[in-house]
Amino acid sequence: MNQYRYTQTELQSLPPSFGGNNDYGCETVTCFSPSPKKAVAMEGTITRSREGVEGVPVLLNATLVAPNGRVVFDRWD
Repeated sequence: MNQYRYTQTELQSLPPSFGGNNDYGCETVTCFSPSPKKAVAMEGTITRSREGVEGVPVLLNATLVAPNGRVVFDRWD
């Protein structure tokens, strides 16, 4: 596949103060595009997946991978 892959992974927590039981979840959104600018702008083929509970965002990881498999950037917020 000759496309850039931009992935955002958001780790989430649901603490007791928000009605949870310290449960955790993860949401992943991936965009495939022939252009790195369009991939980062989420203008392409998008896939979403969710595991666990939906809660308060705790940590965000964003990764852009080139068509040859080289990681262009890997950012944690």
